[in-house]
Amino acid sequence: MRLCKIMRKGKLDYAEVLGLSDTPTGVKARLKFPDGTRDLVSTTKIRMLQDKDLDALGVGKLSRKLMGV
Repeated sequence: MRLCKIMRKGKLDYAEVLGLSDTPTGVKARLKFPDGTRDLVSTTKIRMLQDKDLDALGVGKLSRKLMGV
């Protein structure tokens, strides 16, 4: 599971990246938000989170292993 951050409705939000799609208008990411909604957004509008970013958010290595990250 990959996580990203995105500005949505004027606030910072986090989402799970389900996959990438190549469209005629460019590469888009399929996202699933914590409230269960899904969206298809341009990859230029998201920032992928790496291990050091998740550590800063307080998501430990054991939690990531259990989540499959």
